[in-house]
Amino acid sequence: MPARPNPPAADLDEGQDEETVYMLGYVDAPEKPTDLLRHRFPSKVGGAPAWLDPLNLPTPQQLTCRVTGETMRFLLQVYCPVNANPVDAFHRSIFLFISPRGDEVAKPGAARALRCQLPRANPYYADTPAPESQLAPRELQAAEQELSLDCDPWKVVTLEQQIAIEAADPPAAASTVPMFVEQELVVEPEPGEGDWEPGTESPEVQR
Repeated sequence: MPARPNPPAADLDEGQDEETVYMLGYVDAPEKPTDLLRHRFPSKVGGAPAWLDPLNLPTPQQLTCRVTGETMRFLLQVYCPVNANPVDAFHRSIFLFISPRGDEVAKPGAARALRCQLPRANPYYADTPAPESQLAPRELQAAEQELSLDCDPWKVVTLEQQIAIEAADPPAAASTVPMFVEQELVVEPEPGEGDWEPGTESPEVQR
């Protein structure tokens, strides 16, 4: 996924092209299951979505495969705040959902990307990163939990509290929606040509 830097116009000479920096993503097991909860702003593959906004969730129509009519499966999410728009998109995550039928994913309506963003001042997260001792996001009020659970096929509000309490392998979600194996998605800039010798494995593969 290419990420284009946005330097001020004054920093660029007339006619000078902006350099495109390519980002590479690979999966790895998280150190702790709690590292993939929403207050850590994770990028991850599989499991249940770590909703950035636990109340304003996708509608059933948005989560329905237009090919099969079934609930789509959560594939991955990427945390990608917008440096050029820190007011409205201080936090931003992209969520990707696909058809539950693998032989249908190439058809129109069988895959969907949804974006969620929040300003720095918001009801869910502090201005500064959560301390390591905080295993779970701030617990929602009872009415907020009910609203979230009613809209969420994965019942994430319940799941994240269970993970924080057990601090072990994620328990089964209170949902019948199948899930892929959960892994952290590590995103780094593409190494330059001089970062490894031809014919050898890249540093990411070796690690």
